[in-house]
Amino acid sequence: MATTVPAAFTELQGRLALTDNQRAIAAGRLTNLQSFFASNYVVAKAPWAIGSYGRHTIVRPERDIDIMVAFSVADYWSRYQSDSRVFLRWLRDGLKPAYPRTRVGVRQMAVHLALGEDLEVDLVGGFHRNGGGFFIPDGSGGWQATNPPYHDQLMTDANVRLGSHLKPLVRVMKAWNIMGNRGRLRSFHLEMIVERVWQKASSLPPLPAVVAATLETGASWVRATHPDPWKGSGQNLDSYLTAETRAAIAKTMDEDAVCAKKAQACVAAGQTAKAFERWQVVFNHEFPAYG
Repeated sequence: MATTVPAAFTELQGRLALTDNQRAIAAGRLTNLQSFFASNYVVAKAPWAIGSYGRHTIVRPERDIDIMVAFSVADYWSRYQSDSRVFLRWLRDGLKPAYPRTRVGVRQMAVHLALGEDLEVDLVGGFHRNGGGFFIPDGSGGWQATNPPYHDQLMTDANVRLGSHLKPLVRVMKAWNIMGNRGRLRSFHLEMIVERVWQKASSLPPLPAVVAATLETGASWVRATHPDPWKGSGQNLDSYLTAETRAAIAKTMDEDAVCAKKAQACVAAGQTAKAFERWQVVFNHEFPAYG
């Protein structure tokens, strides 16, 4: 058990990391998919990791490994542009014989494959889009514009600027979202909130202080409309939130920011045990124990 708050945050980060076996399984599945698509389809870009897994911001409870493959526009687009649901079924049916012992099915905008070890793959198929980015299924038969490489580079550049401390912060905030916020923020939306909160900073304070500050400032980002940083999508990252849920999340962030600041004050006063009690409230009693 930890005897200091910084040590407790280090322990928490260790709990969030994928296990060695999970990392090996995920890497192996990506390699297998790359070989499969190279042998069976005409692709414009071989399968690559996107999302939290690709950006190295995944936390163990998330489980989903997002992988994208871009198909040849010349060979396939005219066949499927009128209905992306047909495209997804075609992709699913092509994968099933190659993975007879794996559960393969369509889930919203992707083909879903069970991995084992509490991991699952969401395979996103798409096509290069004129003007940049990709078209991917939108879940209702149409296509939506997205640009995972843009977001990956955005996070990489921000992480470098902040001395490799932004991505660890993102992982801890995702833990807060799961433990203390009942998972009400989508992972990608939360990641972009954290990036926007610190977009003008050149360095970050120690993790306990930066978590408190992110909670405090992040509430205003939840209350406001949050456009996708990549303008090509024309979408808002927070469109899934109802007014009621938005207000409830912001209220939780406000309250937890106050609690986190009280935890810092306890540390400054030499009251470490009380500081742990405050952090336990923030993380809904999932924070490492003191002792």
